[in-house]
Amino acid sequence: MCMQQRQHHDPMKQQMKPRVRKMPVRKKRPVREAIKAIRLEPLTFTVRPMDPVRDAERVSRYHVELVLLQNELWHQLAHQSFDIQETRRQIASRAETQNFLRQVGAMMSRREGMVYLLESANREPAGYVFVTETLDPNTWDRTGIIGEIYIEDAFRGRGAGKQALQAAESWLASRGLRSYQVFVTKSNVHAIELYQKNGYAIYDYRMVKKQIAD
Repeated sequence: MCMQQRQHHDPMKQQMKPRVRKMPVRKKRPVREAIKAIRLEPLTFTVRPMDPVRDAERVSRYHVELVLLQNELWHQLAHQSFDIQETRRQIASRAETQNFLRQVGAMMSRREGMVYLLESANREPAGYVFVTETLDPNTWDRTGIIGEIYIEDAFRGRGAGKQALQAAESWLASRGLRSYQVFVTKSNVHAIELYQKNGYAIYDYRMVKKQIAD
């Protein structure tokens, strides 16, 4: 017959048992958050008006990149696949950049719009901004439109976007305008952050309905 032994409880032994303190486990921050934590020193950029001949290729490249980004964001919202190379081909086939350059050149000659280019202290291309004015369809008052802003990857987060906005707003203010608008896709988080940090607020909604093909 097997007997079950009773365990003898020794209070002294219990007191001598060392206590192990568990240290809290630190959660590793995602790489993206760690990168955000690194604050880059802001830089000062030179801002100058676009030269329609000398800067045509550079402005064309910026415009194409912005069109591609806009297409990609809209495809994401519609949950559709996006082929960047095919979209590039379509942009080239419909002479998108040539038409844009002609439009911008005409607006600048009539003083209806302006394109500013940004360059670093080492004269490296840093980005650009295209600004114009129009009539607000709701109030019929003159209002400024920030048409396009593009900042080179190497200079994002270094104050180039803010300086581009300031140049655009100064041009609009010189024309007596005190109201400025910018249109941005809601999933373009970085652009929204830039505008909100510089005093822009969400004012309206653009509501879209897409019919599903049978």
